[in-house]
Amino acid sequence: MNCCIIEDNPLFRGAMAALLHQLHRHLKVQCIDRVGRLSGLVLKHGVPDLVLLDLTLTDTLGYSGVHEIRSAFPGCMIVVMGESRDQEEIQKCHDAGADLYISKLLEADALRAKLRQLIDPNAPVEAPLPLKLTKRQQQLVIAIENGLSNCGIGEALGIKEQTVKVHLNRLYRQLGVRSRTQAIREVRLRGVQLSS
Repeated sequence: MNCCIIEDNPLFRGAMAALLHQLHRHLKVQCIDRVGRLSGLVLKHGVPDLVLLDLTLTDTLGYSGVHEIRSAFPGCMIVVMGESRDQEEIQKCHDAGADLYISKLLEADALRAKLRQLIDPNAPVEAPLPLKLTKRQQQLVIAIENGLSNCGIGEALGIKEQTVKVHLNRLYRQLGVRSRTQAIREVRLRGVQLSS
C-alpha cells in the first residue's frame, strides 16, 4: 500500500509516519507539507492508495485540498486529520470528498486503532483500554453532573478555582473532549464507575 501524509507540522508528520511504519512494515509512506507538492510526489512514487490530509494547510483554503485530491485521484482513499469535533465540519469534509475524518485530539491508542483498521480492514478490532480516572477526576465528574460551577467545585473540594480549571483541562484531554457535557457523555459511554 502506498500512503501519503500531507501535513505542515513536521513533528506530527513524523509521528504519523513512524506510527504507520510501526503498524505495517511494508507500507510505503511519503510525506509532504502541502497539497501543491502531491503531483511531483505522484510522478516519483505513483498514485497513493491512501492520503492522510491535514485540513489547515498553508496552500489550501477550507476544503479545497480535499476537492483537489478527489478530482485528481478519484480512486484514492482520503482521510482528513483535524482538531474539530464539530459534526457539521466533519460532514463538510465528507461532502468535499473525504472518506473518513480522524480527530488529532484522539488518545494514542484510539488513533493507532483507527489507522490499523485503515491499513488492514480485516485486522481484529481492539477493545478500548478501560478508562481509569483518579479520585480527583471522579470528584470533578460528579460535581459536573451536579451542575456545579468552577467556583462551586472549588468550594466543595477545598481548592482554588484556577486549580479546578487545571484539573478540568487534564480531564478533558484524557477523555478527548472539549466540554462538560462531552465529558459526562464520554464517562457514561465508557462505563466508568464513580465513587465519591
